[in-house]
Formats: sequence, C-alpha cells, structure tokens
Amino acid sequence: MKKRNFSAEFKRESAQLVVDQNYTVAD
Repeated sequence: MKKRNFSAEFKRESAQLVVDQNYTVAD
C-alpha cells in the first residue's frame, strides 16, 4: 500500500465529497 497514492486518492475523494456537500447545502 503506497501512502502517497493513497493520500492522493483520498484527497481527491475527500475534495469531491466536500464539494458535493457544499453544493447540496448551498442548494
């Protein structure tokens, strides 16, 4: 398990989730 790869993917998913939540809340 590569920490760098995991971090990058986790960051991407987290960012997308946050954006989705922000959009939902804004709406």
